[in-house]
Amino acid sequence: MANIDWHRNAKKVLGKGNKEGEAYFGAKARIWLQRYLNQRIDEDRALFVTVRDPHRMSIHEIQYIFKRIAKRCGIEDRVSPHKMRHTLATVLINQGAPLVTVQSILGHDKPETTQLYASLSGSSRQQSYQRYFVQ
Repeated sequence: MANIDWHRNAKKVLGKGNKEGEAYFGAKARIWLQRYLNQRIDEDRALFVTVRDPHRMSIHEIQYIFKRIAKRCGIEDRVSPHKMRHTLATVLINQGAPLVTVQSILGHDKPETTQLYASLSGSSRQQSYQRYFVQ
């Protein structure tokens, strides 16, 4: 919890290979995060906790939560944190974010890794063609 930067709406996170990075959140997420933290009565330093020992939430518990939310929403496709990450990359690219920006947000060392995540939709591909090639 101590690594939340409320002024920048950012949180230090530890990724694959103990790689340190930042995760960002918007205004709505900030409101919900503050509500969640205000309701907590435990002393655990972890941001997301469970009622069982150890209190720190595991990756499997997060995946389970995603599945429950998808089921409640009537989504039959497999939903996971990884799929959300892929969606984020695709949306950023489709909205015109430079590849190097998406690469930085995702914490990738190589642009090739980011390109695997970010596939342009047909309409975005066509718009890019029109913008950069057809004069």
